[in-house]
Amino acid sequence: MGRRYISSTLAIVVTAHLVFLSGCMEQKAPTPKLPKIERFVANPSSIIEGENSTLSWETKNADTVWLEEFGNVGINGSVTVSPAQTKTYMLVATNKNGSMTANVTISVTPLQEVLPNILLFTASSTNVTYGDTVMISWSVINADNVTLNGIEKPSSGSENFVMTKSSTFTLIATNQYGNVTRTINITVYSPTIYQWATSANASSEYNEEGDWSAEQAIGPPDTFECGDIETAWAPENASDYPEWLALYYETPIHATGVNIHETYTPGFVYRIELIDVNDTTHIIWEGTDDTTCGDMWFNITFPITPYLVKGVIVHTQISGYEEIDAVQLVGKLHLT
Repeated sequence: MGRRYISSTLAIVVTAHLVFLSGCMEQKAPTPKLPKIERFVANPSSIIEGENSTLSWETKNADTVWLEEFGNVGINGSVTVSPAQTKTYMLVATNKNGSMTANVTISVTPLQEVLPNILLFTASSTNVTYGDTVMISWSVINADNVTLNGIEKPSSGSENFVMTKSSTFTLIATNQYGNVTRTINITVYSPTIYQWATSANASSEYNEEGDWSAEQAIGPPDTFECGDIETAWAPENASDYPEWLALYYETPIHATGVNIHETYTPGFVYRIELIDVNDTTHIIWEGTDDTTCGDMWFNITFPITPYLVKGVIVHTQISGYEEIDAVQLVGKLHLT
């Protein structure tokens, strides 16, 4: 009877131990805790170029948090951003068990799209003579206020101005996002000025002074017939070598033309240069001179020069003597 009791007791203990081991083997391992991004937002999510937005985030179970453009940041936090164009930001939360990623996009409207838009700002002419009328026209959209030279104007219109001096017209269109400015420069010139030379020199002269010298080309014409007459300039020799005659004027002007009085064997000019106030030369004409004794005048015109002209160089070449009586400089003054 004692043996049966011991055997029964042993069986119970073994059975209980096996049940306990079985229970331990069936128990599940704990689930790893992954990081979680509970919130990642941009406020506001749409901005105008130049404005700010705030990125905010909250995470859970994260050891580190990385934000695009900023690197490692706090587990929870916020930063201010001002992207120049639409941009998507990435947030990554990480721990030893893995990582989680979230994205948020900030839409950026280019400032140019919300600023005032000047559709039209023109002048009927930008180079005029004293007393001329210039029409300024404009058209603007997306503007709360429009001014022309500081005076408030409607969003579109036109206005006439009598010009007595060179002026700048400034149009400014404004709204809550800023302003846009455009300018037009109007250059006003004097009435046409005609000048005769006050001094002259040449590559060579038949005489250094007096008859046929370079000084004979100074002043208005005084040789009224086509012929070999001493009141005009002539070179030293009757050859076919190139020659030149340089003439200078009292008042530098913006030139528009040159008139040459050729009084002997006309048709010899092949190039004309202008001398500006900085002594720089500018070729203004090259070609064939078709002047005859019937008219004796070789006249050229050209667009008004942006530089002031103080002198003219006439280049000549012909077989024999060429003679020039006078050279007129034509142009205008810039009125400021």
